Amino acid sequence: MKAKIIILTSFAAMLAVVSCTKVSEKENQASLFVYCGSSMRPPMEEIAKLYEKEKGEKVVFTFGDSGTILIQAEQSKMGDLYVSHEPFSTLTMKKKTADETKTIAYLYPIIAVRKGNPKGIHSFSDLDKQGIRLGLPDSKYSTCGQIVSAMLKKAGLEEAVQKNVVLNTRSSGDLGNALKLGTIDAAVMWDAVAAIYSNEIEIAKIEKKYEIDAITSATFEKVRMDKVAVTVVLLSFSEKKPEAKQFIDFVCSPKGQEIFKQKGFSIQ
Repeated sequence: MKAKIIILTSFAAMLAVVSCTKVSEKENQASLFVYCGSSMRPPMEEIAKLYEKEKGEKVVFTFGDSGTILIQAEQSKMGDLYVSHEPFSTLTMKKKTADETKTIAYLYPIIAVRKGNPKGIHSFSDLDKQGIRLGLPDSKYSTCGQIVSAMLKKAGLEEAVQKNVVLNTRSSGDLGNALKLGTIDAAVMWDAVAAIYSNEIEIAKIEKKYEIDAITSATFEKVRMDKVAVTVVLLSFSEKKPEAKQFIDFVCSPKGQEIFKQKGFSIQ
């Protein structure tokens, strides 16, 4: 019974997000409309401001979990572009929701610790140290979480590390906030999201020996582990495809790529 209640509650919450962020037809017609995963919000907002300044065209966003906003786009059949990370662009191509997709940057999972690193966490194998309050991305609903789970299994650390986990979230941003507030000592999260908190946290790279080639995600699509592609998708039902393609070109231009780089993303 408890499991059923949790599932129903999660589903209701997802529907609420879709309902509350639904795009009005008037707004969609007035501007380019972009569905954007929350991890990509900082660079995309800055790129959109520069694009409006240079080209005179406004770009409107809805932000959220990549899976949830994809459902919103598919149900409403409104909007022009969808920015997320793999495996979602692959899914849109298979479902014929996309006319085209382009890779614009890459994400990597890293270890983030509180400023000053009081617990002395320097490597992946340190995450099982006694007394560490650890935050991890959710392995069921987060691509980063699925990658981390596979890495822990490969390293034989899953059971030992799990004893230290006090927080599981779908969002790397939630982990960054928890580190900033001091409610956890360390987290594994996307590198570009950790960059937002660079004044409050420190970063350690995960050693290559723990890397895996790929995982099968919750969408049953393969995701490369060595680098997770961030993509922009031209939605098949867009009514402003020429304008949308122009914005894609701007995102992929040296100006757009430099903004992604400044926000902590890898561009190659």
